[in-house]
Amino acid sequence: MSAVASIMALVAASIFMWSGYNMDAEEDFESSTQFAVGLKLLAEPENPIVDIVFVHGLNGHWKRTWTARNQKFWPEDFLPEMVPQARIFSYGYDANTHGAHKLSLLSLTDQGQALVRSLAAERRKSKTEPRRPIIFVVHSLGGLVLETGLIHANNRGAGDLDSHKEIKLASYAVLFIGCPHQGGTGAWYGKMIAHIASSVTPTNSMILRHLQVNSEWLREHGSNFMAISKDLEMTFFYEEYATKLLGPITSHIVPQFSAIIPGKSNSEAIPLPGDHKSMVRFSSLHDLGFGIIVGKLQTLIDDMHKWQASQVLKLSGRESEPAFIPEDFKVSFWMYTVNENFCGREAERKKLCEILRTKKRTEHISAGDLVKDDIGRTTVAICGQGGVGKSQLALQHAHDFSKKAYTSVLWISANTKANIDLDLSQAAESIVSHYSAKSEATYQRFARILGIPEAEKRGSLPKNRSTTLNRDIVKKWLAIQENYNWLVIIDNSDRFDENTSQPEIPEADFLPSTGGSVIVTTRLTQRALMTTIELKEMDDKTSLKLFLGSAGLVEEELEPNVIVEAKKLVEKLGGLPIALDQAGAYIKARQYGITEYQELLERHFKNVAGTRIGLSVQVYKQSAFYSTWEISYMDLKERCPIALEVLLLCAFLNNENIPEELLYRGLESDYDEMVINEAIAMGVTYSLFKRTKSNDSRFTGRTLTMHPLQQKSAQSRLSPEDQQLYTKKIMATISSAISIHARKQNDSDWMFTQQMGPHLIACRENLDTYLKDITLEVQYAMPAHSLGVAFDDLSLYRLAEFPYRKALEGLEHAGGEQSTDHKANLIKVMRSLGQNLSFQSRHNDALQVLEPVLGLCEQPDGKKSQTYLATLYNIGLVYRYKGEYDKALEAYKVVYDGNVERHNDRECIGALEAMNEMGYTYLVKRDLDTAQEYLEAAFEGYKKKLGPMHPSTLTAVHWVASVYLRRGKYDDALEWYQVAYAGREIKLGKDHLATLATVAAIAETHIQQGRYKEGLDGYQRALEGRIEASGNKSMWTLSAVHGVGVALQGLGRYAEALEFFELALEGRNEMLGLDHPQTRETMEYLEKLHGLLAQEGGAIPDGV
Repeated sequence: MSAVASIMALVAASIFMWSGYNMDAEEDFESSTQFAVGLKLLAEPENPIVDIVFVHGLNGHWKRTWTARNQKFWPEDFLPEMVPQARIFSYGYDANTHGAHKLSLLSLTDQGQALVRSLAAERRKSKTEPRRPIIFVVHSLGGLVLETGLIHANNRGAGDLDSHKEIKLASYAVLFIGCPHQGGTGAWYGKMIAHIASSVTPTNSMILRHLQVNSEWLREHGSNFMAISKDLEMTFFYEEYATKLLGPITSHIVPQFSAIIPGKSNSEAIPLPGDHKSMVRFSSLHDLGFGIIVGKLQTLIDDMHKWQASQVLKLSGRESEPAFIPEDFKVSFWMYTVNENFCGREAERKKLCEILRTKKRTEHISAGDLVKDDIGRTTVAICGQGGVGKSQLALQHAHDFSKKAYTSVLWISANTKANIDLDLSQAAESIVSHYSAKSEATYQRFARILGIPEAEKRGSLPKNRSTTLNRDIVKKWLAIQENYNWLVIIDNSDRFDENTSQPEIPEADFLPSTGGSVIVTTRLTQRALMTTIELKEMDDKTSLKLFLGSAGLVEEELEPNVIVEAKKLVEKLGGLPIALDQAGAYIKARQYGITEYQELLERHFKNVAGTRIGLSVQVYKQSAFYSTWEISYMDLKERCPIALEVLLLCAFLNNENIPEELLYRGLESDYDEMVINEAIAMGVTYSLFKRTKSNDSRFTGRTLTMHPLQQKSAQSRLSPEDQQLYTKKIMATISSAISIHARKQNDSDWMFTQQMGPHLIACRENLDTYLKDITLEVQYAMPAHSLGVAFDDLSLYRLAEFPYRKALEGLEHAGGEQSTDHKANLIKVMRSLGQNLSFQSRHNDALQVLEPVLGLCEQPDGKKSQTYLATLYNIGLVYRYKGEYDKALEAYKVVYDGNVERHNDRECIGALEAMNEMGYTYLVKRDLDTAQEYLEAAFEGYKKKLGPMHPSTLTAVHWVASVYLRRGKYDDALEWYQVAYAGREIKLGKDHLATLATVAAIAETHIQQGRYKEGLDGYQRALEGRIEASGNKSMWTLSAVHGVGVALQGLGRYAEALEFFELALEGRNEMLGLDHPQTRETMEYLEKLHGLLAQEGGAIPDGV
């Protein structure tokens, strides 16, 4: 090689390795690695449908690489305007290969994996729909970095870094700009790299080894990428002009032959104006190169649906399956019936159609096949004061277009989390039921796509399935590529997030990122971040029509003077639909004249404004509703007191899905069922609540629904004394209805209690609102206790303590009433409270409550009463939780002997419970032989006495499995755990702490076998459920935190594992002390992890 050629090669290599950057401009940008590494979000529209990610080359910079001399950073300054559907990132990484004070030690492979890892983390954190496509724009050697990352992501097996695999599956297209694909086999490129390796110092030798002539890495890389890239749309841009090197010397840094992959399908090669430096720097929207890049991006986005459709087929194994048809997605979901009196709102209805593009969607439906979704997600918020008709407008739109423009309409009541969960549960069941009526092939096809679990009966779901399963089925169904003509209505989205004080966005948990239409109804202007329709009071003409319709009157049949009076009345009611409807319903029910009703309204109107409901008047701006409501209220009070009683009881419950069975079971001691039924019918006639069928098919019978404004009015109408009284009454009604503490054997009672969940929570909130500082009378103490028991049985321990405290306070306040029943009730409440405190991991508090009970239970003859033994059993549990195993065994032994003596039966229930606990305590003491002996005996006894599906039997099954786990007999352990899980799922529900304990145990079994991904999934699910049930720092939650740490350590994710172990150690030390076995266990894992981190290069954080 001549001297000139050598110099040219050396300079070309230098410029190439520096990616052609003007170093004079460096000081204008942050230069430290800490600011240049990671994904930088440049643009994020409201509903993005694609991610665009820029990747610079070696020695490049996330911003400088793409910035022109006039400081215009085109990916941020120009591009968002041209592709408004895209979320845009620029990725920065420590790309130094030479000449820097600190050099990255990462190879190209390492850099590629880091890119994938960052993208996966960002998409997981932002809850990005996994199917959202990614378009990469890469420059220079950044192309090789991306290719190595995609090779890494593609080669992940099932369960191995699934989030990395998702990046490859979502990778749609790559714009390669000046990227050298022929490096290893091109003689010119090889000589260039050889010169740079010996001429530039300091250097990253690892990267240079990758780029050496005939290196093994370069030989393998090309074939590896070709093998995994057939689904990628690729465009190769090459530099049109040569780059000036030294003096008269110029050269194409990456010639055309090197900038393309020969023979690659789905690709094209395009010249880009500029040299290797300027081809990625655009100073204005009018730059020719910018227009070429943007044009390609827009084309890719326009054609993206074709690629997505092909990917859906591949991912679901459907390449050979027939195409979907619209009927596949015409699922009938539950929805309120149409309001026959709805009228007006023509402008708002028209605007709603325009925003949601119903005309275009109607064309799609009428086409008879699944044409391209060229509409995208459409979202609108209907805002306005309470009672103005937001929900009715959304409902009318849904009924108008449910067959024309939408294949399905899903209604979600968002006023409480419980209602959201209930509606998603019903939606999941409707989806599964829809496909179960199809052919076996169709059902299996959708069962695979949606992740429907196998069941004994095709198309059925477990009655006690988890909220997570419901949400996942609904979200996956909505996310199917061909299913884009659905409508989801989020009704009454008026709640604030307790942590951020911002409006909650409930749909974020179950809606995919693209497709379909969404209507949100809300009173919160802060909630309306999308396109908004502000709904105001009705005009006079429409108000008159609604009022007459509700009153059963026809305008054409009325005398002129009557119409005049009707107009006066409508004007007085201020155009508020709910007030107009109530007034009309009253007139129809009572056969009142309009003038007569107006006189009645005048009297009540003066009494309403400025009274106890003043705050609500400010919120809703109108007294009209309260006046009409007051008239109906007073009429019920006079004509049908039992109807008023039903109304007020319902006002202190959740406003939706109020089971009529609750009223029948709760009031049956005072009223005949026929009387209650007539009372409900009268309330419906007065339009004070509506009668519907439950929207959850797990529960039979009719339900009632009240407007939130009506509920608030009913509570506000009462005096403080009556508010307290009805809080007590509804608590007593619930207690009488569920009777769960006495009838746990009955599956229908378990189901009824689960249906009552939202109402139990509402009752608990009212207890805190109206009775927080009030001592309960004795007759209401045990209903409060029953409320606590119901929460305990639903595994909602944190909600149970306050009702127990109120019950205990009431009984203790009674003082001298030391009857046998009073004493028994006092003991019952104290035992329940002590057990609840232990469930919350407040063990010392639990002992302070339980130990005095033993003194109350002592008998004159010295024998141990059944209550004494049961209390001692509870105390034994607390000792076990505290890690004081010998004390626990001592207590259990007394309980066992006492039960055998009292019942003369070694297999009585009390003896079996003690035997079961002794077995588990020996298990945690590592005395496996004794543990297995006790546990298998307890299992056989329970099975004989209670049956194989009783929760106590299933607990024994779970603990026998734990013995096999400790012995290393993993197959046996999994077999027994699966039996326990299946039974607990059916009897208790997937979110019960006992069921979650089995989930965690199965996760631990996977970890012991080296299946860390499955272990991580299980522990994460257990952690989510345990936080919900018992709080952030309960012993169960901390156990799951520790388990997540173990799984992460096994996966080599040491930094994340360290965080979880530190959380577990902090909580266990605070709750249990450093000497507790569980605390010591976490300390041992931390010590091992520190050693692993030290081996990786001393990466232990400061202070650890």
